[in-house]
Amino acid sequence: MNRSKVFFWVYKRINTSNCNTSSSRIFLDHISKYVNYSSTLVNTSTSTVKSPLDIVNESDLVNYGSVLKPTYNFAAYADKSVLLQELIKLGVNLHKIEKNPDAANFIIKLDLEKNVKPYLLFLHDNGVPADQMGNFITINPFIFKEDLRDLETRLNYLKSKKFDQNMISTIITKNPKWLSISVRNLDERLGFIQQTFELKGDDVRAIVTKVPKLVIVPKKKIMTNSYVLKEEMNLNKHELRKLIKTVPSLLKKDGFEIMLTYDFITKVMKIPPELILKQAMVLTYRKHLFADRHKFLQKLGRDQYNPLLPGYVPLIDLIQSTDEEFCLKFAKASVLTYNEFLKSL
Repeated sequence: MNRSKVFFWVYKRINTSNCNTSSSRIFLDHISKYVNYSSTLVNTSTSTVKSPLDIVNESDLVNYGSVLKPTYNFAAYADKSVLLQELIKLGVNLHKIEKNPDAANFIIKLDLEKNVKPYLLFLHDNGVPADQMGNFITINPFIFKEDLRDLETRLNYLKSKKFDQNMISTIITKNPKWLSISVRNLDERLGFIQQTFELKGDDVRAIVTKVPKLVIVPKKKIMTNSYVLKEEMNLNKHELRKLIKTVPSLLKKDGFEIMLTYDFITKVMKIPPELILKQAMVLTYRKHLFADRHKFLQKLGRDQYNPLLPGYVPLIDLIQSTDEEFCLKFAKASVLTYNEFLKSL
């Protein structure tokens, strides 16, 4: 078992038990070096940005709306609640919200005019498209619990870090929970990402705009995936940084799945690491999504992944193409023949 696999095994053990082995302590020592970074982005001064207000406790909220009994099923009120009807028009998935009793009970008590519309206006003014408003509320229904002044402070923080309006709009639309993160925590997380991969301010802005969910991915997961990529692919820090800048979503994937995919591509498909780096997006896919296609090409003698030779099959096309495209362009066989092959596995 190579070093990255041992590392990942220890990580899994730590998260599933109270393991106290020396390997566990070494792992934790390794991780602990990265947990207290503060942001060093360009223009890091936050002296001109107001400190976020204290988080509003649920007990401090005014109980708006009609008096309704506690409920976790919106169906009983859908016909008589103007609020629910408007949320449905916006595209909010009430079924998902009611799976969380606290969220459901919170939403049902809101007043449309006083508690909801000011937030919709705020989100619209800051770039959340109308057709994404429903998805935003579905993912983060507790946005209505935040003080609008806190939300403004968090946006001011991003502006102070040189995030432009397009970046901000993209970030809060892709990751609605971003606005619920305090300035202090957000600053710490951005600093952690920057320091871990020795990134410039522009790189951090580009990465978190591309994958806004990175700010809520557990640090241990980021460090585990970073270690796996570095050790499994034998990357130096410059190559790792380039990889993360190109495919930052790797940091939020399952580290074990990344290893399985990489092992299959290198050991079974015989594709060298340097060629994988040029198509690094393939590492974000699980092995089973392309393993059968490789086996089919292998049976036909068309498993040719060298770009310098005739019949070249790009890795990304092997994964992303439809069955029709794959069979016509690369396998040179019918979809029926391919389906029969799959049945034989």
